[in-house]
Amino acid sequence: MKSKFEKYIESQRHNLDIEDPDDNLIWDGINKDLNKTRFRWQGIFWKAAAIIIFLVSSTYMLYNEFYRSETNIYNITLSEIDPAYSQQVINYRASISEKWLQVNELKPDNMEKLEIFLTELDDLDKMNREYQEDFLSYGYNERLVKAMLDYYDKRMRVLDRMLMEIQKNKDYEKRNKAQTEI
Repeated sequence: MKSKFEKYIESQRHNLDIEDPDDNLIWDGINKDLNKTRFRWQGIFWKAAAIIIFLVSSTYMLYNEFYRSETNIYNITLSEIDPAYSQQVINYRASISEKWLQVNELKPDNMEKLEIFLTELDDLDKMNREYQEDFLSYGYNERLVKAMLDYYDKRMRVLDRMLMEIQKNKDYEKRNKAQTEI
């Protein structure tokens, strides 16, 4: 029950099968496909390794930044360096504490006006830390000690200016209030 077409194919089979398959070409194609999958896994491996390294290093940095208790090297006082300055430092610290109390009592509702002074105080604190680092690195130096003493004087001047600015704003508000009542 074969059709004419099937009978024809069977009779002409020796003419149709004239080429033999090229085994080397077939194996080369298989090798290329195998290598592609292996490189893909290798790429995933390197990406995973990079992610793990990133996570470990960022965890280490965050731990060191926020959770590790640092030894505080910024606690050198002038009285420890030279006992002759101890009374001056005590007086400066008492005056600074008193001025901070005054600032807190008169603190305005809008602290944005005082942002400049707060930034200047932060800069002074950074300078003082640098002075202390320099003292630890280089030892006693008269100019460095004078600069550390000058830090307290500058801090008091900034606080004085801050108090004057607060008082000026309070007086301005009182004058405006008095004028609006009239």
